Amino acid sequence: NYYILSPAGSIDSDTYQILEKKLGEALSRQAKAVMLDMAGVAYVSSIGITVIFKAKQALEERGGKLVLARLQPNIKKVFDALKAIPGSIFMTTEEAEASLLTVLGDGLRKKN
Repeated sequence: NYYILSPAGSIDSDTYQILEKKLGEALSRQAKAVMLDMAGVAYVSSIGITVIFKAKQALEERGGKLVLARLQPNIKKVFDALKAIPGSIFMTTEEAEASLLTVLGDGLRKKN
């Protein structure tokens, strides 16, 4: 199964725990994949990037994948510069979903 999370606003020292909790819930439910639809996110601090990167690592350890979709240009530049999530950033949710299905198979069930 896979999950789509749609954070909004800023992911920073005041709010990172919300995303961390949601990602933790998906991981505890044995998610094979997570899509972060980032269209509503205006800012991501270093702690937000750390939360995303840790979730990516946890998913990869179980053979899963994390993808990001619809990043604002300023946030995409940060992830591109860090090269923290290569090949996992997509312009649309449809492209991100197709990537998950290609890697993990058609048997995935989406959960929001």
